[in-house]
Amino acid sequence: MLALAVDGVNICYPRGLLDHLAHLTDDPALVEPLHLRSEDPRIGVAIAIAHAHDRGQVQGFVNLAACGGGHVDGLIAGMRAAFRGRAPWPALAPHLIAIVHLILEQPNYNSNRSAIFNREVEPIVVRMVERGLLKHFEQAPAFLDAILLAT
Repeated sequence: MLALAVDGVNICYPRGLLDHLAHLTDDPALVEPLHLRSEDPRIGVAIAIAHAHDRGQVQGFVNLAACGGGHVDGLIAGMRAAFRGRAPWPALAPHLIAIVHLILEQPNYNSNRSAIFNREVEPIVVRMVERGLLKHFEQAPAFLDAILLAT
């Protein structure tokens, strides 16, 4: 069970980020979405990436609240690295919905809490996304095919 604060509204998802992806894509039967979880002793990370039908979107959350920062930068950098050589990023971005959620003991927010400055999270997320996507391309080729055919 995951409850996210989206646009000031708390939304509960029994299957966590996978249900949130289905909500964003209006498609409960996603093409083999990628779902990654890490239980780093300092930082809990959950990531979900799915094929989108011309409605690409990237979302970041920290401790259930929507915000940007290094975790979102890491998500984008990891996706760019994994797709490098397959298609140019500007052609791919509209076909991906990606979400990263962190659990941090001490988030370092900016003044209006719209972003975090915990830069140590970015390299963790980059590695996790790149490795996870490359493995997912091999295990679920329909995922990669759906995205590349849409570009």
